[in-house]
Amino acid sequence: MKTVHRLSVLLLCGSSLFSVSVLAEDTSTTNNEKNLAASSNQVATTKIDRNKLVGAWTCEHTVIEPKTKFKVRASYKVNYSKDGTSSGDGNVWFTISPGMPEIQYNIVDNANWELKGKNALIMRSTDLTYTNVSHPQFDKLFNLRPLLPKEINESGNILTLNNKKLVIKSELRGQTYTCKKIEP
Repeated sequence: MKTVHRLSVLLLCGSSLFSVSVLAEDTSTTNNEKNLAASSNQVATTKIDRNKLVGAWTCEHTVIEPKTKFKVRASYKVNYSKDGTSSGDGNVWFTISPGMPEIQYNIVDNANWELKGKNALIMRSTDLTYTNVSHPQFDKLFNLRPLLPKEINESGNILTLNNKKLVIKSELRGQTYTCKKIEP
């Protein structure tokens, strides 16, 4: 599912790699994840098992645009189905500038997904809905709607996929995201 100022907060949101318009740097990636990605040369060495991806995942990310300090934080759940569809929902919080209140959007997304090659995850949104739940009046005042994508078509390289953890590197933005499997 991170550039006309685009941040893919992989909302995998909901089910697509979610993008919010802001060029950003992922501050949530740990040194261990960076070392893992570097040591694996950013590419999985074996073909990804599609069945391990199927199921529900929870993801959290924080990204800050270095020049403007525009901050985006996301927390969401995504469910990958065997039929190549996914659905998800979550929340994204924006901090436009210091002194301004944090703005929270609820996001619901449906998408199609596929694996290509050894490790590429391709996501294409089919339905994406945003609701400003904290300060709806700011949508008009700050014209925030244009920052939110109408659709998301993105790919990422799966660096790690096992029964508990999913690590993806955005192909377009180079950011690394980690998600945890939700036990049934």
